[in-house]
Amino acid sequence: MDYDVIIAGASFAGLTLANRIRGRILLIDRSDVGALQTSACATLVDVLEKMDCKDSLLKELDTVNWQTCYGSYKFKAFEPFCTFDYKEFCQILFKKFEGEFVKAQIKGYEDGSVVTNKGVFTAPIIVDCTGWRAVLASSIKKGFVDKKELFFGIETVVPYEDHKLSFILDRKIVKDGYAWIFPIDSGSRVGLGGMTNDGWSLSDKLNDFTSALGVDMGKIQGGYIPVGLRGGVVDKLFLVGDSAGQAFPLTAEGIRQSIYFGQECAEIIQKIIDRDITLKEGLKAYDSLVEEHRRIYRRLLWTQNWVQGKKQRFVDLVSRLSCRGSPIQFIQGKYFKTMRIRSQ
Repeated sequence: MDYDVIIAGASFAGLTLANRIRGRILLIDRSDVGALQTSACATLVDVLEKMDCKDSLLKELDTVNWQTCYGSYKFKAFEPFCTFDYKEFCQILFKKFEGEFVKAQIKGYEDGSVVTNKGVFTAPIIVDCTGWRAVLASSIKKGFVDKKELFFGIETVVPYEDHKLSFILDRKIVKDGYAWIFPIDSGSRVGLGGMTNDGWSLSDKLNDFTSALGVDMGKIQGGYIPVGLRGGVVDKLFLVGDSAGQAFPLTAEGIRQSIYFGQECAEIIQKIIDRDITLKEGLKAYDSLVEEHRRIYRRLLWTQNWVQGKKQRFVDLVSRLSCRGSPIQFIQGKYFKTMRIRSQ
């Protein structure tokens, strides 16, 4: 079968693209859609509303708790946050998809085609949404994935009730990273992660953290998140989401960014399909769009390195001063006004 577009990967980025492109679309993923959750699944309520995925919402939260080893600082969220059900979110989007889906292991990119364990698929437009491994891009560009730019996080669901979104910056709990408590409909997602922790070695620390909360650790999930913007194009491939390193440094937030760049990339791809622009022009336009946002990534990376390089007492002092009325509202406003999601 001939396809206009092949999308490799069916998570936030891939599903966003699949629902915004009109044409003959092939979506490929190694598992059933929504089956493999690695995200902590917390974002702005506005994101769920704009994506028509409000039915996946688990708990709405309007208070944020920023905690260090010296103190705890609560403030009102600039916009309401929420936690949501990953499988439900993905299934809502997938049900709207009118193209073809193939469940297959993606092996790489070769001569303009996507190679899988179920055959080779070809299309003039191919998008790599395969996550941090960037399977397609990595197969043609050696060293594309820089392990120094990977944030590793794990979490578990525990019967711990709360009504605020908590971030805990305490090097006694985790070095060069943070812990989190994200309440859901029943209990909380509790996790921790950092830049220098490899593999599943964080599990013992997570067990200590949950024990300190007075609960037992449950089943663990998690994985890597690239927090260094890699770029939007490799050869003739579009890259969206974690494959392009579009999660923010410092916060490791990536859902909103994956959807934002997915929407922007889909608009450009549609112009290629409609023959308003060439593939070459589309690749250049998307690459330029991604590069326009590099400044905010650099600022957040600088802040991340600054936090990691300072003594905790000083970081606590800055936190105490920043988490007050006007300063924290200004900071949140600057942060969340970037990359606004459009309605589906």
